[in-house]
Amino acid sequence: MASFAESLGNEIRSAFCGLASDLGTFYEIFTGGTIVSRLPAISAARFLTGLACNTPEPPGVGSPPFTGGQCNIVYAIVARGTYSGNAVPGGAVFNLTGFGQIKGLRLGGVTGNSRDIFVVGGNPPGSASGEQGAGVVPNSFDAESILQSVAIESVSPLFPGQPDVCGDPPPVPPPYTPGSNTSNNPVTYTNNEGNDTTVNVAIAFGYAFTDVDGSVNIPVTVNANFNVPVQINGTLNLNDNRVTYDAGDRRFPSGDGSPNVDDYQPGDDLPPNPPGLPDEFPSDPDDPEAPERVRILKGAIVTVTEVGDGLTRVFQPGGVDFWSPDLGAVYFQITVEGASGWTPPIPVKNQRSFIECPWLAGATAVRGVARNGGSFTITPVYVKVLAESVYPAPPEP
Repeated sequence: MASFAESLGNEIRSAFCGLASDLGTFYEIFTGGTIVSRLPAISAARFLTGLACNTPEPPGVGSPPFTGGQCNIVYAIVARGTYSGNAVPGGAVFNLTGFGQIKGLRLGGVTGNSRDIFVVGGNPPGSASGEQGAGVVPNSFDAESILQSVAIESVSPLFPGQPDVCGDPPPVPPPYTPGSNTSNNPVTYTNNEGNDTTVNVAIAFGYAFTDVDGSVNIPVTVNANFNVPVQINGTLNLNDNRVTYDAGDRRFPSGDGSPNVDDYQPGDDLPPNPPGLPDEFPSDPDDPEAPERVRILKGAIVTVTEVGDGLTRVFQPGGVDFWSPDLGAVYFQITVEGASGWTPPIPVKNQRSFIECPWLAGATAVRGVARNGGSFTITPVYVKVLAESVYPAPPEP
């Protein structure tokens, strides 16, 4: 029988392959919720997942959200708006217009009781923004019925006789179900006394990231149900199917944007733990003298997916444009001798920024907040350094 670390690694790999078969979970983990902007990377993720799980590649997403709308002509758009409350059961139907190539719709600003609707992906003549106004719709019908979302039901050429033969928009995955990135698993291992022991764990998978060596990694947090609860952080490397245990970035799909999974615990359906388990996480180093490579969080790449309202773009001919006052800020968590704290906010000035951790020894986490309703994704940047592993000395004979 294997050690605890080996058995846990096997359960992590098995749990990931089980969860990756759900398309909503698969796309959430590999795109971080920004489906349209990162679809090209999905083909690599599907290939690596198929190799890691020794199965055919996970299937691609299903049907596009609507058909047509990709020619450079003006389209009539039939959309449905969803309102809170009960004043508009089933939603309201809107008749809008937009220039192809249409990818979707976005809610705009509110003026009085009217709300602007924008076409995403459109390419009207003379515009390079990839977005255009589609119309104005009611923002509410009473105090409780506020417009929540709008989606396209169909598109057709506005002027009869024009062909609509330029294909369909990119497909979208099924919706992500909060909590479907977690799995309860029993782990059976051989303890230091040579006895087979089973402990129950809850495994949660976070957003995928690319390491400095180009490998694709999935952060993992494990809550182990020993005599006292123990939380273990790790990473599943899809390129070599290796599980390492570290203090890497923990960014998890949780439905509300929260990055922590401390409340994920094993379910009641698992068998109880046997008596006499150790209170501490077991370790069995192969060679205490051998140096190991330690991964350190040294910075982050911030990719702005939506610019907040009221910000000013400062054009830099021959250089990189930046935004005033800024697009938001990131913070690094620094841990020293068991105490931790956050750095002052570091402004994000352009739409693709590399931001270095100001603490020489590196950080344990990175977070960020976009300004004025904007949004961005944070990709941690790690480096690997050699560090001597220190283990307790054996007792004196």
